[in-house]
Amino acid sequence: MLQGYVDDSGSDEQSNAFVLAGFMMNATQWAAFSDDWDAQLRRTPNIDYFKMSEAISRNGEFLGWPREFILCKVKDLLSVIEDHRPVGIGSYLFWPEFAKYMHPYSELKPYALLFGAIFESIEKHQIVEGIFPEAIDVDFDDQGSAGQFALQVYPRFKQVSRPETQRMLGRMPLMLDDKKVLPLQAADMLAWNIRRKLDGEAEWRWLYDRLEPFFSNAIGFRQQSYGVLISERKRRLGF
Repeated sequence: MLQGYVDDSGSDEQSNAFVLAGFMMNATQWAAFSDDWDAQLRRTPNIDYFKMSEAISRNGEFLGWPREFILCKVKDLLSVIEDHRPVGIGSYLFWPEFAKYMHPYSELKPYALLFGAIFESIEKHQIVEGIFPEAIDVDFDDQGSAGQFALQVYPRFKQVSRPETQRMLGRMPLMLDDKKVLPLQAADMLAWNIRRKLDGEAEWRWLYDRLEPFFSNAIGFRQQSYGVLISERKRRLGF
C-alpha cells in the first residue's frame, strides 16, 4: 500500500503562494528512506531534525552554523531523496487571487481546498502511471485548527467521490509532528522550494531544479479556474 507525507509552506500569508506538497512511496521504501535520512541527520555536524526555514534563517537546529556547513547538510539530505526517488505530489494557490475570487465563499478555507487537491494530484499521477486506483494513506504535518477542519471534511470528501476514487482513498489522515516523522522533513524541503519557485525567488533555485524531477504534477488554483472549481469543491467538501 502506498503512503504519502505532506507538509505546507506559505500558510501565514506573508508570501505570495500557499503550498501543500510531499512525497509518496510504499511502506517498505519509506522504512529504508527514513533510515538513510536519520543517518544524514546524525552525520557530523548533527542535527535533531531538518526544517528548511531554519536552514535559510540559520536559527533553530542551524543556529550559528556557517553557510557552507548548512549547504553541505542540505545536499546530504537531498541525496537521500535522489537515491530513493519518491514521487512528489502537491497543490497550491496564490493568496491575492484567493482573497479576490473566494471572498464570497469564506466557508471554503484555503487549507481545506489544498488538502482536497492533494488527493486529486495523487489520482492524476496514478492515472498517468496506469495504477489507478491504488490505495494510499496520506498523513500531514500538524496544522492545528486548519488541519482539524480539513480532517472534518475528509469523510464527506471521500463519500461523494466517484467509486474508483473511493478505492484509492485510504484511512483518515493523521496530523503528525514533523520533528519526529522523518518523511515529513523531506516534504518540508519540497513544499518550501515549490513555494519559493512560485514566489519568483531565485536564491535556492538550484535546489528546486534538483527536486523537480521527482515532482510530477500539482493542482493549482488560479484566476481562470476558481469559477469552474468552486461548485465542485463545495459539493465535495460538504458545503
